[in-house]
Amino acid sequence: MDVDELLSYAMNPEPAQRPNAATASERMKGALAAASEDRTDLVSIPEPRPPMPPDPGTAPYPAAAGFGPSPNQREEPPGQPWPGSPPPAGLSHNPWSPGPTPTASTPARRSTGRRLPLIATALVAVLALIAAVLLTERALLGHWPTASKSLIGDPRTADPCSLLSVESVQSLGQTSLIPDFISPQMCGLEIIVAPGYVHLTAEIAAPYALTPPGQPEQIRDLNVFRQPADHNACHRTIVLPDQLWVYISTYEYKGATVDLCRFADIATTTSVNALTQNAVARRARPDPPNALTTVDLCSVIDQAALEPVSGLNTSRLTPGLNGWRCDWGRNPTYPFAPLVIAEVSRPWNFPAGNAEIAGRAAVVQPNTDTRVPPQSCTIYLTHRKLTANDGSARVEALRLTVYAGIQPNPDLACAQARAVLTNVAPKLPSAS
Repeated sequence: MDVDELLSYAMNPEPAQRPNAATASERMKGALAAASEDRTDLVSIPEPRPPMPPDPGTAPYPAAAGFGPSPNQREEPPGQPWPGSPPPAGLSHNPWSPGPTPTASTPARRSTGRRLPLIATALVAVLALIAAVLLTERALLGHWPTASKSLIGDPRTADPCSLLSVESVQSLGQTSLIPDFISPQMCGLEIIVAPGYVHLTAEIAAPYALTPPGQPEQIRDLNVFRQPADHNACHRTIVLPDQLWVYISTYEYKGATVDLCRFADIATTTSVNALTQNAVARRARPDPPNALTTVDLCSVIDQAALEPVSGLNTSRLTPGLNGWRCDWGRNPTYPFAPLVIAEVSRPWNFPAGNAEIAGRAAVVQPNTDTRVPPQSCTIYLTHRKLTANDGSARVEALRLTVYAGIQPNPDLACAQARAVLTNVAPKLPSAS
């Protein structure tokens, strides 16, 4: 059994088929031994391309697709990360620019140091295997270990807006609260800072890594990770005893020149206080029985529904919190592999649909932004109208993003996304 086979074995979606620690250790020894054998048929591997930019399911909504600023000029945040893709720290170039390709005039040369690269690769695989075993034990089908003390309570009914405070930042600018900020597990504040404004968000999330990025700090029963500011954003992660995360993000728009990490630290303090003082409230408006939040997307969107996406590795399943999000095919070692992301979405200023899928209005959004896989496609399948806690009218939709691999345009991805949603729509609750 080689390293790739062992990793697939460790990430088997069936718990009974995954190895225990002893078996994994024994099989890894065999994989390491095989990897260290002298090989004469190997060539040097080109420099790998940079990892996939964050979440193609959360790109900005271009005005051309009807997702421009709302009447009060709000905009969606750029590349809001999920537990499955870390924020874009320090990207200074287009990560999707093509890398070097061997040509007839520059043939791939044979490796002279065969054994050392193989052993190094195997050691990296060991670390990946350990992470895979631990994470899949926690992440399978969205079930996370239950700690003796839960600071969130039932995450399905927890109100993320109770983790923020208008009063805490009101002195920095006129502030308004935005419930259901893009998704039901997120809340936001909009702070007017002339000549622009700042969005400050708190999201209750399932972990997407064993350790969040940033510098750690222990505050009572919580671990807080602080990242340095990155261009127009700053992020903080609060890790709870039950391993759920509260993800704090700030973004500036339209020339607001402020210390974004100051806003993030204020929100982090507010969230820590709410978590440690049992102040996490329940949602004021419970979702009706036909809401998409009653659906486990990882179950409803099954392998048969995903069949139109050719080459998709459906065994690479990454569930989000409460089953409100699910990814298939995410592969950090090969970022150009086909990828599907589904998520319950509640964006404001939802436009009239520009398409119809399975009798439902839909908004088709081809993606060309370099912050998401180019030539991917996002489709919003409308489900029901709702009223947010602030009284604003919203539309709940199933947002599906398909990346079909390297393509000349988004046509194939959009066709595959349509086909998947056509398969899924009959399995969803009744639309309203």
